[in-house]
Order: sequence, then C-alpha cells, then structure tokens
Amino acid sequence: MATILKRQPAKKFWIADMLGAEPKVNEQGFKYYTIREKDAIRVNIIAGVIASYINETSSYAVVTVDDGSAQMRLKAWNEDIKMLADLKLGDIVLIVGRINTDNTGSNEIFVRPEIIRTIEV
Repeated sequence: MATILKRQPAKKFWIADMLGAEPKVNEQGFKYYTIREKDAIRVNIIAGVIASYINETSSYAVVTVDDGSAQMRLKAWNEDIKMLADLKLGDIVLIVGRINTDNTGSNEIFVRPEIIRTIEV
C-alpha cells in the first residue's frame, strides 16, 4: 500500500529566526529546517516589499521583503514569477511558501512562495 504524504502546515516565524535555520534531511530524503526548536518545511510570514527584480527573459524573479526583524528574499522561476510580478515597493504581503537554501555555495536562506496575498491596511 502506498504511503500518503500530508501537506505540511505553514508555521509562523520572524524572518530573523528563519535566517538562523538549521537544514536537515529526514529518513525519506526530504529537506526540512529547525527554527526556534521547531521543524518546518513551509512558513507563513507577513512583510513589506522593499525591492524586486525580474530578469530580461522573465524566467527568474526575486523580491526582497522586510518584517521589521530582518530581510529575506522570495525567489521564483518560470511560471511561478506571475505571483511576484505585480508586487510594488511598499506593499504589505502575506506569504506562504517553502523555506529553502541556495545551492550556489552562499547557502542563502530564501522562501519559494506558494501563495502571496497583498494586505490592505
């Protein structure tokens, strides 16, 4: 019988806490992070947009957000950049996404967004 994997809940953290996350791999080979002594795959944050960039071919986008504790990048590729394309500087956004690390050697921690909603204040 096949094992059914449950979708992991998005846990709420400050960005400053996520920047010190410890990456680990479980028995099934899935990457997760230990943040404030809690294991997390997906995160839920509210932050303001302070910078954005989309490359010339529209295959990569990055948005920098700040929640008052620190700054973090949201990164998206190909089809997923549609979520980031309409964000403007100063927007307050709710982000649900997977926490990840850059494999280029810098080991930068970033969020790959799954859901982004602009919050009206």
